[in-house]
Amino acid sequence: MKAVTSKEEIDAAVTKAMKRQSNVVKQEKALNPHTFLEPMERDDVWNHIYTSHKLTELSFKRPDVVKTVRSAIEADLSRVSSPLVVTGGLHCGKTWLCAQMESALREKAKVVTRFCGLTQLTSTLGKLVRGLSKQLYAMFGSPILPPKVERCDADDCADLFRDVLTAAAKRSDGGIVVVLDGMDKLSSDIEDISDFLHFLEDAIPCNVSLVVSFRSSGDSESQLSTTKDLAMLLLKSAKKSNGKYNVY
Repeated sequence: MKAVTSKEEIDAAVTKAMKRQSNVVKQEKALNPHTFLEPMERDDVWNHIYTSHKLTELSFKRPDVVKTVRSAIEADLSRVSSPLVVTGGLHCGKTWLCAQMESALREKAKVVTRFCGLTQLTSTLGKLVRGLSKQLYAMFGSPILPPKVERCDADDCADLFRDVLTAAAKRSDGGIVVVLDGMDKLSSDIEDISDFLHFLEDAIPCNVSLVVSFRSSGDSESQLSTTKDLAMLLLKSAKKSNGKYNVY
């Protein structure tokens, strides 16, 4: 290999290497258009994993609440179930609780946590479903949804979402827990989000559990309480110790 010493030679070598890498990426994408993960999508997965890890480092503890949710999830994994909805006011611990699921269920299932509004792929209901399918593919090799899912109605999103969960469950050796935190932060209309959850009633496949969280409000509660089949856990505001805890 020829050594490069001048600035011009170094710049030319870097440009050539970048073009070569770009060609490799284009070839991989052309050969596997439905399974290729864009750099943004890889970063998206990392952002959610990192956020979950940082939240578990907080010294805040609510073992009774974690135990309650863990017991409900373990029961869900053995049967076809409906979403478990965690709701409460501002700073009552919803996001913190969602982040605890990975460590709390490590011996029972693999946990996939998505924080709505954190990344571009969690900004709308359609993007949330597509982004989750990308993360499940990275973990289990389950099918990735087509781009059109971002423009689907709530019922179509629910159907595709259920299909992806079913495919992932078939490829997993154990249970799968999908946690969607802060669905009220999606730019989608609350009616669409409510419809999405209602379409998933008694439709989450066996060996999979779905946990979602909402911030309490008159609008969201009236929409979500129209059915008795959504199991709901209301979190009360957590007490702060010397003002040290800011629980989300």
